[in-house]
Amino acid sequence: TGTAGTGTAGTGTAGTGTAGTAAGGTSGGGGGGAATPRGPELTDPSTFTIVSCAITPTVIPASAIPMVGIATFTTDLPGAERAVIQFGKTSTYTLEAPVNWADATHRTLLLGMPGNTTVHYRVIVFQGRNACVGADATYATGTVSGALASLTVQKGTSTVAPAPGFIITEHINTMFAYIINNQGEVVWAYRFAIPLTRALMSFDGNYMYGRDTGPLD
Repeated sequence: TGTAGTGTAGTGTAGTGTAGTAAGGTSGGGGGGAATPRGPELTDPSTFTIVSCAITPTVIPASAIPMVGIATFTTDLPGAERAVIQFGKTSTYTLEAPVNWADATHRTLLLGMPGNTTVHYRVIVFQGRNACVGADATYATGTVSGALASLTVQKGTSTVAPAPGFIITEHINTMFAYIINNQGEVVWAYRFAIPLTRALMSFDGNYMYGRDTGPLD
């Protein structure tokens, strides 16, 4: 028998997705105003008391996986204790990332958008039952060289709409691991140094593991 090879790639977090690394650039705006449209299952700021504050966000695409946005921001909301970042292809946001509040810059990785896409986002900061809603801002995603932009989705006979969420898949010949959305769009791609038979994300969403079969002698 032989031993199986493994590898790892950094990922990150998003509207309940994941991915990451650094560089490139765009920025956002200040905030504290009214709630704007959002998708289902996202935090509804209208259920909080809306207050004013300054929020200064920046999002840059990750250098190794530029579909992923790296968000940081500052805020002057007194007693602020947590935040979320809502994002999507329009200002009707469809994904939400919990912010790493323990990080001094609130660095948060945004995954879920395909390459070459203008992404709308806003930061919402909370203090108890108060919410400060940041202005809509945008950043642009990039692509990974050699990676597919989308995969053909084979629809079954069911008339039910595809469930929301993401699928992890791999391509043994090209050694790429992918995360795709329910439309088949690639939202994360990484080329491992081994022929992949399986890609698996860590429970905390911070790493992607790649495995090959190893020698069979």
